[in-house]
Amino acid sequence: MGLTRFNKFSLGVKYMLIQHIFNLISGIFVGAMVARHYGPELFGVFTLSMFYVSVVGVVGQLGTNDLLAAQCIKKPSLKEGLFWAVLTIRIITYLLCAILGYVVLKSFDVSDIILKGYGMGLLSGILANINLFGVIAKSKQRNDRIAQIAIVSLLASVTYRVYIVLSNKGLDHLYYTLILVGFLDLLLMILYLKAGKMIYSFSRPNWRAALKLVGNAAPMAIGGLATLIGANLGLILLSELMGLESAGRYAVVIKLYMFIAFLTHVIGNNLFFYMESSGETAEKFIGEHLKVIVKSAAALSYLLILGSFIVLAPLLEMLYGEQYRGVGMKFSLVSISFIFIWPMIPAHLKLLSEKRTGRIMTIDFLCLIFNLPASYILISLYGEWGAYLLMPCSALLVMLTNYYYSGLGRQVKYLAFWFVCPVPSRAELKSFTKH
Repeated sequence: MGLTRFNKFSLGVKYMLIQHIFNLISGIFVGAMVARHYGPELFGVFTLSMFYVSVVGVVGQLGTNDLLAAQCIKKPSLKEGLFWAVLTIRIITYLLCAILGYVVLKSFDVSDIILKGYGMGLLSGILANINLFGVIAKSKQRNDRIAQIAIVSLLASVTYRVYIVLSNKGLDHLYYTLILVGFLDLLLMILYLKAGKMIYSFSRPNWRAALKLVGNAAPMAIGGLATLIGANLGLILLSELMGLESAGRYAVVIKLYMFIAFLTHVIGNNLFFYMESSGETAEKFIGEHLKVIVKSAAALSYLLILGSFIVLAPLLEMLYGEQYRGVGMKFSLVSISFIFIWPMIPAHLKLLSEKRTGRIMTIDFLCLIFNLPASYILISLYGEWGAYLLMPCSALLVMLTNYYYSGLGRQVKYLAFWFVCPVPSRAELKSFTKH
């Protein structure tokens, strides 16, 4: 008997959570080894290089992943031609942006060590950009397979990073790790799809449908770029105002934050495809289940914040050592952001499902406009701590604007009540799982 939609949803969540546990362990323990090995200054160099690569990657992906997977579910007759056309457009866009990025960085006299890291990071980025094949697995609601493949790549990455530390290798090897992960992810995904006879055979690219999809997704890419810049303003400003050591310490905290933030991807991605395959409109699905989703997200955020202050803070102080003093308390402060980020998910998914990508872009730019002066003022007043204080404030703004632009603004007044009682009732859970 086949899996039900909810069983597929649960299976995807389970395996992605297992992946996240591996990722988190790697980030806390192996990540601490690597950060201590290189020290704050070199770790700051690596993080800045990868930030510039990430800018190219966000633009190169054109915001197409989730919308393409949704189209493959809703319009299977278009899928092969649409897939190959979008992949071709993405590769061309990535290469053009990579060249433009190098010219811009060179014109700003960025140091050679960062430029070298940018060039090496682009190799891993192009592999990730080519790996659009994960969209096929997403359209089949096989996030469990995506997670399993990611676990294999992660284990290879962990092994290589431990080797780096034990054999005292230079910074170049950290970029080699990213290339290794990108290659394994691409290879294993293709092998899995071929074994399951799911890989799309090459067919004539459907340029018209692809350009229409890219047009719908373009605001997502532009908004994603604004979000990326806004999220890394602290890194950029600290490197300019206080030096690479401060940037490196900030990078460690943000890296840990991103490991936890992967849960946002787990929840949001699986919920999106569960909703898309339910046969209901986003308005009806979210309308019926908003309370249970928000309550569950609030409960999860409370557990994280409590665990962060009690367990993670002292553990991080011990693991990262004197070079990264205060890392535990800084991360705990940043973790408060999740009390706003996770309950925001249903509002964001409603916008995505209804293809209101222009509104998503507007939200991202509002956040960037807020972060520009706020980060400069807070860092000028409080140094590194100012960068961490900004994040919960920014997360609150993102949550409120998502609810407003999604048409769920009237529900905001109930959020406080749901936060006070964050555990969903049995009836609410039963209603959510009945699809």
